[in-house]
Amino acid sequence: MTPIDIVSALVFSVWFLGTILVQFEGHRKRVRVRKFDLLNLLPCWTFFAPRPCVSDFYLIFRDIDCQGVSHEWTPVDLVARRPPSSAVWNPLKRKAKCLFDVIQFLRAFDVDEDPPLLSFPYLWALNMSMTPQHDYSAIRRQFAIASITYRKDGGEDLSAVFVSAEHPFA
Repeated sequence: MTPIDIVSALVFSVWFLGTILVQFEGHRKRVRVRKFDLLNLLPCWTFFAPRPCVSDFYLIFRDIDCQGVSHEWTPVDLVARRPPSSAVWNPLKRKAKCLFDVIQFLRAFDVDEDPPLLSFPYLWALNMSMTPQHDYSAIRRQFAIASITYRKDGGEDLSAVFVSAEHPFA
């Protein structure tokens, strides 16, 4: 091994160890390690424990017929069946990431404030919700972003994060 290999292995080993240490919130070693992380190179994830992500977001839509009767809300299937190769290369994951970005954009608007209808996030959500086939009697479609929050007691709370206007089919 060359000296560069040894130095590289040492740097990456220290970085890996530091990344593990900062995952334990409230731990004294985390405070010590953060003092040396001047460039914020140590990531801190909370995907799992001690506080995991407890909400899921869904893009849903409903059709409205000519008498104004609304059909049931239906989720848009953004995640296709994944082949084994998706563990290495998964370009379809971009839709899920795009949905997350759209949610962050649309959540920024108050209930009384309308988002810009010609913005990319709104048009993307509208396009994704208009893609599924509609019932022959439907003349308009409305989309929404729903949040399911999982409680500690095992129950679920469903809430609407954003509800769009009704859009006619072309």
